[in-house]
Amino acid sequence: MVSTRQKRKAWVWFVIALASMLTFGGVAFLLLAMTAEKEPNERPPQPEAVILTNAAGTEVTYAINYYTSSETHSGISTYGTQDQATPINTRVITLNFHGSIPNAKLNWVIIVNNDAVMTQAIADQARGLVQVTQPGASVSASCPGLDGFAAAQVLSGQATLDQDGNASASVVGGVSPGVHYPRMGERTVVNVISVLPASPKNPSGRECEVTLNGWDQVNGELWRTPHLTGGVVRVGEVPVGSFVESANPPIGDPRRLSWQLQGPADISYTLFDSAQQGQHERRLFYAGAAVALAATLLVETVKAALQVAYSSEERSTASIRRSLSSHGEVRPPEAQRTKNTVGIVTVLVISSVVLRWLSERRPPMSNVDTLKTSGGKRSK
Repeated sequence: MVSTRQKRKAWVWFVIALASMLTFGGVAFLLLAMTAEKEPNERPPQPEAVILTNAAGTEVTYAINYYTSSETHSGISTYGTQDQATPINTRVITLNFHGSIPNAKLNWVIIVNNDAVMTQAIADQARGLVQVTQPGASVSASCPGLDGFAAAQVLSGQATLDQDGNASASVVGGVSPGVHYPRMGERTVVNVISVLPASPKNPSGRECEVTLNGWDQVNGELWRTPHLTGGVVRVGEVPVGSFVESANPPIGDPRRLSWQLQGPADISYTLFDSAQQGQHERRLFYAGAAVALAATLLVETVKAALQVAYSSEERSTASIRRSLSSHGEVRPPEAQRTKNTVGIVTVLVISSVVLRWLSERRPPMSNVDTLKTSGGKRSK
């Protein structure tokens, strides 16, 4: 016969086991939810630019650098260190013109989309004047990819060619504050900049001509896409604890985000955060430990529940026996209704189902692809 004290003890153990099981199960669920890779609510920025001149047959080499900050005083520009991880602070674009008419004036234009807008853009080293205006009605061009370009800002200026037909222009400004690159799990996809079109020729093989309809400062001129022979793009050092998982085009030094290019710039890369991966693995380990403890406590909870039920049944049976004895009726004791073997098997089945469900809470690692193709050409 089960005493009241034993029954109370069974109830206390049942409550403790149930509460502990729910606690560790909740911790495991939370850790697995934290390790799950979530798709970002926004796409990575895609900065795009179009370079135009008013002279036929012009060749251009370029340099695009990113810094943490810049200041220009009394005609002198100074820069902070180069950016790390992502180009989100200061952009400097330098254009070197070649092959035009010596001693002539050359007008140039840089048209950018919303992701490539530059704030407080001025001439680098205060050389010359840079006009910053808004785009006009439309863009008409004979090259694919330019007709209907989603322009958001126009940077324009004039350069004086030397006796060899060479000149340079440079613009410095801040990257738009709205530009940031969301991290997807341990990965960050970065599109640095694309210069359109990929070729200065239209499908017929002729030089690409562009008309800017209804635009301030640059309206009424026949513009042409120069031949971009090559250049350099520099972002900065790869942060400690990260590495470049993929880059387009490939980088030469795995610790430096720098590209020496032939043709137009079309740069993207995927940065992998090793520290974030370590934290991810630690959470998985702790989640596994919590799942194991929760499964063990589930067994104890079911055993305690069976013990409580058995205690109540024994007490009821004893009462019936006493009643029958008082009437002179004696019945043989009933067989034990709860079999330990069946209970253990049932508990193991339930715990294995719970363990499997918790382990499947973490989705498979998503494959992150950069948004560019090799060879400096824009993918469609």
